[in-house]
Amino acid sequence: MVKAIKNYNCTLPLRLVTENKSINLTDDLIFAGLDTAITNTDNSEIWANFGKKAAVSAVTTLMGAGVGAAAEGVGNVVLKGVITTVGTYTTTVAADYMNAIDFRTGEFDREAAQKSLYSASTIAGALGAGLTTGLNEYIKIDENVKFSNDFFASAAKLGVSLAGEALQYGTHVIYNLASGQGKDSFGNAFDDMGGLTFNLLNLSTIASLFGADDKTASDMKLGLFELQITRDGVSSRIGTNGIDVSGLVYSFASWGGEMLRNAAARNAAERTELAGRMAEPSELELI
Repeated sequence: MVKAIKNYNCTLPLRLVTENKSINLTDDLIFAGLDTAITNTDNSEIWANFGKKAAVSAVTTLMGAGVGAAAEGVGNVVLKGVITTVGTYTTTVAADYMNAIDFRTGEFDREAAQKSLYSASTIAGALGAGLTTGLNEYIKIDENVKFSNDFFASAAKLGVSLAGEALQYGTHVIYNLASGQGKDSFGNAFDDMGGLTFNLLNLSTIASLFGADDKTASDMKLGLFELQITRDGVSSRIGTNGIDVSGLVYSFASWGGEMLRNAAARNAAERTELAGRMAEPSELELI
């Protein structure tokens, strides 16, 4: 659950948060049904685990939507980031407390739950979420920040997301150094944060390719395919988490295509002008 919460964004609208959670829960439900039908696993354990995931999903969805609504109503960039930081921290802790409950026996692992109050993953995730929210809001409202096209805007958003990941990485490094891991702190920190996850395909990008307007495409923003980079290698899977780079790829292709078309048009105009000059009689011919 730590990885899922790390990628949780408390500023998403309720509808999109619900869609993300619904996709994940549907996937869990399918596999729970398959486990029940074709494995020897205790059915009570299977459905207790599914019940826990559903409960955690409901709690994080409602809390995240509340934090998002609170942050949305604030105009100050710094305050919005602070609200998101506190909200993400609270949501993560609440999820970890829910995960500490054994839904089959009713037992509660108090020690595991209390660790989330000060764990590196909790603090790093909250700080990263706050930073990215604040920076994205700054880019959106500051009149001095202008982009000539969607490619540079998407690149700026990617930079903001990477800044958030860098802050999380730094937080894990500090925790590891404090715990005496020495030079291994840096490599272990990358593992502790789950590596880097990018989402290569987004529903909004597909909608744009089929001619949807900007508002419609924005409303359909939902990740579909994850690429995860860790020290063990690169892996991929269907999922909604990760830094969205599909918009950057799409806008870069559009920008590059537009530049190529403009260059071709300029070359054609220059050739036409040159051909026209060559067709004109020279001064010697006139004499």
